[in-house]
Amino acid sequence: RDRTMEELMSTLTEASDLLRRIAPVERRAWPSHLALHLHERQQGLCPLCKDPVDVDQAHIDHVIPMCHGGGNEIANLQIVHATCNQRKSGAVSPHDLLPYLEGRAGNL
Repeated sequence: RDRTMEELMSTLTEASDLLRRIAPVERRAWPSHLALHLHERQQGLCPLCKDPVDVDQAHIDHVIPMCHGGGNEIANLQIVHATCNQRKSGAVSPHDLLPYLEGRAGNL
């Protein structure tokens, strides 16, 4: 089972590298209203730790990190605590990454 997961992540990493070359995404400044929208959409909770998050102290995070081919679309953004964002870093579940990459590639 561990070997299968390693093989899956290896394949997904190759796919995300290819996607980043085909359709690169650039970091950008977020509009001021975006944090408020995300805060409201998440009912004021950090999706990583489930605790309330202060919109003025929060970070905007890519659910699927840019290093794995994640884009700036609003569905891929969430508002999180700074410490939660640092802890998460570039981590991603293959169960989240696979459908995201399929969807993103299908929209090119």
